[in-house]
Amino acid sequence: MVGSSNTFDIDSLVYPSNEYVVDDKLAPSSSGYFDIIIDATGSSVAVRFDVTLDTDNLDDYDAISFTAAYRVINDVETVGSLVRTGNKTYSGIISLSDIEDEIESKVRFYIGWEDDESEEGNISDTQLGQTLGVSTDLPVTVVCTQYMGETLVPYVVATS
Repeated sequence: MVGSSNTFDIDSLVYPSNEYVVDDKLAPSSSGYFDIIIDATGSSVAVRFDVTLDTDNLDDYDAISFTAAYRVINDVETVGSLVRTGNKTYSGIISLSDIEDEIESKVRFYIGWEDDESEEGNISDTQLGQTLGVSTDLPVTVVCTQYMGETLVPYVVATS
């Protein structure tokens, strides 16, 4: 299998129900997520995937940030099945048996609005919340290659 790559923008989020937030909106202390389905149907080898998020556009909004990533298997978010292999890259393996059993390969990413209860945070949240039509692009790159048994090495955040 020759490696393949695709880059696209996420243009909508799914918002879990929250009694304090209007449907389909992001507000302080809430989050939304998007799924990426990696279709390895027809592959005769195990597949490694690397998903990289370009979150630079989120820098314009101090309170909005990427918060979590999960592999979703049989509609259940699984912990430990993704490895953070780069600053903004998450990797996983689709086994040949999963491909043969036609198990859907889905990766879920959460974006949240942090609740900063300081005076400065309240002012920032109010300004962002009152601005109509706020949106941003979130470019995502997915690279799929043949899995050759290599270890997915976790990214180590440099500390000073």
